[in-house]
Amino acid sequence: AVLLNCLAFALGSMGDVEGAVKALNKLNPQKLNDRLRNVMAANIGLCAFRSGKVQEGLAAYRRAIEGFMKMHAPAESASARAYLAREAAMAGLPEAGKLLVEAEDALRPFKTAEAQLIIRRLRGEDVDAQLANARQAQEQAKKLARLRAITWTTPGLPGKEGVVGRLLL
Repeated sequence: AVLLNCLAFALGSMGDVEGAVKALNKLNPQKLNDRLRNVMAANIGLCAFRSGKVQEGLAAYRRAIEGFMKMHAPAESASARAYLAREAAMAGLPEAGKLLVEAEDALRPFKTAEAQLIIRRLRGEDVDAQLANARQAQEQAKKLARLRAITWTTPGLPGKEGVVGRLLL
């Protein structure tokens, strides 16, 4: 069920609504736990939006958002709000700006949530460049950490056999 929901989300996000719906149709909502049922509702909302069925999409996303709140899962509810804002913006809905603000407010406590990237993209930030810079900085930090960790011995120096030194930059 988790993989089918992931497949539906990926296909739907790439515009393959037919493939996403096929994946969702393989799920039996009665056999899903509350979390997966809410994820399925959000994916149904995604597919509805991408099929031009905006009101169905809004209703499905709202079911997911409320379902996550009933589960006391505010991070997941906030993420669903972010994806709803994305779909509303892509559909050109007049309330897209309001939905974006609501998603930002809901996500505020969750600084590292993946959905923060959705919000930043909707705000026009070049997230891909920022992620590339962050990855480059992480790689540089790893290289420096390896250099700092180089140790050596100094055999052959009178009185210094077996002494271990550390290179510090």
